[in-house]
Amino acid sequence: GQRLLYLGADNPINVQSMQWFLETVWPQVLSCCPQAQLLVAGTICQSLADREGVSLLGRVDDLGAAYEAANVVINPMLFGTGLKIKTIEAMGMGRPVVTTSIGAAGLEAAAAGGGCVIADDPDDYAQALTKLLLDPPAQVRAGEAAWTFARAWNEQVSSRLAGIWNAEGGRS
Repeated sequence: GQRLLYLGADNPINVQSMQWFLETVWPQVLSCCPQAQLLVAGTICQSLADREGVSLLGRVDDLGAAYEAANVVINPMLFGTGLKIKTIEAMGMGRPVVTTSIGAAGLEAAAAGGGCVIADDPDDYAQALTKLLLDPPAQVRAGEAAWTFARAWNEQVSSRLAGIWNAEGGRS
């Protein structure tokens, strides 16, 4: 499999980030992996033009099926604040993620475990993607590492929330 996935809403941050990806990274990926396909799901499709190797799926009802159709997930965020839900969600679905340092904010430890690759430079981003696309066993290992990290992260966050809830006596 050489299928990538991007899920996103039609907001200016996502649109600008995907335009950067499509203009600077995607052509490099296609030159190394001409069979690669980028699946784009969500309302962001309204703001993107047709492009070689890109399938604009629009809004999808079954996110699980969208993740299942992909081997690697991208999150090329250029700016923003806070935890990027799409990064941890993809990892929780057992998919490796290639993202920028902005897209990995709060999840940097995932890169150490191999479930997430952080690349801010277009050349580095394209290289990380092609490396995964051309090595199916590496995809599987990275997907397993992503799932393991997401599971541990979820348990840690759940434990903290339970501690807060209990300390407050169950009050909201």
